[in-house]
Amino acid sequence: MRLPSSTTAAKYLSRRLDEVVSFFDQLGRAGFQAEPVFLGSDGEYVVDIHRGWTTRGVGEVDTMWALVWHFDADGRVDRVVNLSGDQHQMDTYVWANFPLAPLPLRLAREEKEAE
Repeated sequence: MRLPSSTTAAKYLSRRLDEVVSFFDQLGRAGFQAEPVFLGSDGEYVVDIHRGWTTRGVGEVDTMWALVWHFDADGRVDRVVNLSGDQHQMDTYVWANFPLAPLPLRLAREEKEAE
C-alpha cells in the first residue's frame, strides 16, 4: 500500500472533515433526534447506544443505533463503526430526502479528486 504525502493527506483529511460537518448539518436539518440508552468505555473503546428518529422529511426513521468508537494509543479516534437496527429503513429515508447529484457532476467531482 502506498501512503500519500503529508500534503496530499492534509488535503484529503480537510475535505473529509468538511464532509463530516456537512453530514451532521444535514442530519440536523432533517430533524434527527437521539435519545441515549447506554454509554460505556473501557479506555480503548467507547460504545454509544441510542434511539434515533426523524421529525421531518419524507418517510421516517425510528430505530436503535450503536456507535463503537476506537481510540489509538495517543487518545485520538482512529475508527468508528455505526451499526443500525434497521439499515433498510435509513437507506429508504436517505434516498427519498437526499437525491444524488446528476451523474456528470459526480463523475467530474471524482476526476477532480483523483488529480
